[in-house]
Amino acid sequence: METLQSALQYLRQENTRIQLSGATSLHTWLSEPLFPLQNENRVQAEGACAVLLSDFRKFMSSCQIVDAKSVEIGGKGWKSNKATAGYVVRKQQEAYLRLCARKDAILNDIKAS
Repeated sequence: METLQSALQYLRQENTRIQLSGATSLHTWLSEPLFPLQNENRVQAEGACAVLLSDFRKFMSSCQIVDAKSVEIGGKGWKSNKATAGYVVRKQQEAYLRLCARKDAILNDIKAS
């Protein structure tokens, strides 16, 4: 038991010595990114991400849930195509796919620079 306690004490002392001696400053390059972005590209990417995020929020707030039980099959007279459930779903899918394509384009631009 004494051996374990003395080993722990030694390791604690060694750890504090290493931290105080500044040996960790030799390895600060490990925390830096491999491919640093230029400031101009980083600002553009952050701006594009902010706009994309706000567009995703708008999209999510404007989505409509289509209740399949309330959809009328057949008809009671003429109904506008834009009022049909299929149209609403297709438009939401198109908007979502456009947002995903923009997200992918932004990520590819970030990776390329």
